[in-house]
Parts: sequence; C-alpha cells; structure tokens
Amino acid sequence: MTTHNVALTGVQLLSEHMSVGSTIRYVYGSYGVDSGAPALPTNAWLDHAAGLEQNGQHKADLDVGIKVGGQTVQVGFVARNLLQPTLTGLDGSSIRIDRRFRAGGSLSTRWSVHRGETSI
Repeated sequence: MTTHNVALTGVQLLSEHMSVGSTIRYVYGSYGVDSGAPALPTNAWLDHAAGLEQNGQHKADLDVGIKVGGQTVQVGFVARNLLQPTLTGLDGSSIRIDRRFRAGGSLSTRWSVHRGETSI
C-alpha cells in the first residue's frame, strides 16, 4: 500500500487553556496484491512490490486534536483517519486505513519536564 497526502490544517484557540485543531487530507492511495515468494530477502520483496500493478484512488480523510493545559500541566488527544478511507485492489479486495487514537501529557516543574504518550 502506498499513500500520498496533501493536507490543510486549522487550529482554533477556544480559551486561554484549550485549543482544537483539525486537518483535512486529500489522499491518493493504491495497493497491489501478490502471493510473492517467501524465500526472497526483504530488499528483493520491496523491489518486487514496487513493480506490482496498482489501482490508484482519490480519497479524503480527517484528523482532529485537542490540547488542554497551562504552563505546568498539558494534556492532548489526537484522532487520525476518522473517515477510514478504503482502497480497492485490482483483484477486488480492499484494505481500510484504520482510525488511530493517541493521548499524551506533560508535567513541567522548575527543574525538569516529564512527558508521556500512548496509543489507544
């Protein structure tokens, strides 16, 4: 599967400590299907995959995020691929780009900054 994206992002400050952003994306994607030869090394597989006949398609997608916090504590949440575009191969099979969610936060003290994030 190969995708190319062109995106337009906007951010809106809702209050002194809260902002939301969204990105609408034009996605040009394609994928090819082949049973391949399991004995091929990785580089040979990638070269083989690049030569597969593919069915290019035009899709749209949307990402949204929110950040809340001040100087000491910040928390954020991002949802990607909300429209879950589906690409169809030449053989009629399809593959969906699944939604992804991430959350993160940071704590800043006078001496250090602690950060963490996770996929949900």
